[in-house]
Amino acid sequence: MRATLLMVVLALVSGAACADDKWEAFVYPDRFDLTSHVNAGEHKSLEACRSAARSTLAQLGAADVGDYECGLNCKQKAGFEVKVCKKTER
Repeated sequence: MRATLLMVVLALVSGAACADDKWEAFVYPDRFDLTSHVNAGEHKSLEACRSAARSTLAQLGAADVGDYECGLNCKQKAGFEVKVCKKTER
């Protein structure tokens, strides 16, 4: 019984930590020029981020020539022009 209760508490704590995660979409209209990008907002899930990035590529008419990435919990670092993310996914 105690082990089960401990597992439930740990699961709740782990889930609460993930609730604040934000995925930020970075869209590159030209996949060969990563210096030019469009920010497609912050999203609560990786799938929502991917969807927003693909939609932005389509709106830009760059679905066939562009690319994107989604960054987890990205922060602007002092003195840097780019954001640093905990991890990135496509």
